[in-house]
Amino acid sequence: MESKKKAVVLGIIPWIAYVVISPFLNVPKPLIAGVPPLMFWNLLWIVLTTVCLLIAYKIEFGGK
Repeated sequence: MESKKKAVVLGIIPWIAYVVISPFLNVPKPLIAGVPPLMFWNLLWIVLTTVCLLIAYKIEFGGK
């Protein structure tokens, strides 16, 4: 049961990053890697969401 809780928390982290934190990054400057902060944040979390969900899958199903 404990592993299921860890998997759920890993699934919630990307949601928090998009829904809760994103509005604070909706500013035009400073540019990060040549793009506005919100665009950089979204691109970063596309990759990190995949990583979080992969780890959650491995925790819950043991990588079978």
